[in-house]
Amino acid sequence: MTIQTFIPDFWEWDSATDTWAQVLDFGGGNRTDETSFSIGDKGYVALGQLGAPPEFNDLWEYTPIGVE
Repeated sequence: MTIQTFIPDFWEWDSATDTWAQVLDFGGGNRTDETSFSIGDKGYVALGQLGAPPEFNDLWEYTPIGVE
């Protein structure tokens, strides 16, 4: 039996320093099977589920500090 652990960690990549930094936890709650992507300076997390149906039908946007 596989036990899944869901964590709301959210990380930001800084290409200038070649480092990752943890930022505020993801506000959409714990989930698996989500889709994530970026456009420009913004990151997006969409869909997913909490281990089993029902599935999430949402889209979250992350804007780094200093970017509007």
